Amino acid sequence: MDAGCPGWSDAAANRLLTHGETSLPTTRRLTAVCSATALAGILAAGPALAAGTVTITPEEGADWYFSSTHYAETGAPTPTTGIGDVVATPEAGSDPWGTHVYQLAVDTSQKARLETSLLNGRPLAELNGVIYSTYSTGLPGYGPSINVTIDPEGEDDFVTLVWEANKAGFAMADGTWQDWDTTTSAGSSAGGWWTPSIQPFSSATPGSNRTPTDLATLVEFYGEGSTITGFAVNVGRHGAMTAYVDGIGITVGGDTTTYDVQPAVRLTGKQDCKDGGWATSTVPVFRNQGACVSHFARR
Repeated sequence: MDAGCPGWSDAAANRLLTHGETSLPTTRRLTAVCSATALAGILAAGPALAAGTVTITPEEGADWYFSSTHYAETGAPTPTTGIGDVVATPEAGSDPWGTHVYQLAVDTSQKARLETSLLNGRPLAELNGVIYSTYSTGLPGYGPSINVTIDPEGEDDFVTLVWEANKAGFAMADGTWQDWDTTTSAGSSAGGWWTPSIQPFSSATPGSNRTPTDLATLVEFYGEGSTITGFAVNVGRHGAMTAYVDGIGITVGGDTTTYDVQPAVRLTGKQDCKDGGWATSTVPVFRNQGACVSHFARR
């Protein structure tokens, strides 16, 4: 850890502020992250999540966004050319979340990730679990996983925690919608959580690729002071496939927020703000009718 900012390393600061790309000098990065860390402590650690269901339209600059970057075990980013976009639901009517979903498509060497920064700065110990719905084609037995990057308590500055349904003992079917819950497992599996940072992959240590476990075990392994630096639904590096995801429910501190993917709704002028129209806008999202009218008055 960097002594200049307790709880954050320089490498973790880079990823937190720029999603893997360094755009600020080191001193300014650390100053910004230290300030954010102090504020998070005042506000009970991390940004507030809205309880209930929230409609999202993932795009650059939004709370949810696409990334095709692959992160090595050291945290070093490698760009790939995976594809991500909001699309119509495959097999119309089969997705309980509605008419649109988020598509993640890769070939054998690519990554595709639906990411959010909403959990950044929160203690890992506050993450209770994740539920999500998926539909995959092209690679039976595989599908979208959950990736949680953390800045662990101690000397390490980058660890990725992974939950995979097949590691939890579940069968991932091709061409059908399935619901997943990262707090559950089947058969003899102790859980579906593991990390590539526990080496070798064949290790009997709980949390290795060979010996997946539950999230609580990894929280204990990396320390109660570990902090979340990223969250993603991820596909890639197993083979070519196309997957769809929706209904991402994240439980933090006992409260669950579920994210429902829908296409962008953009209003064209202040007249669209009337009669509740302001509430239908997803890009941008307005607090009330006045904020909507003000937005267009400034243009």
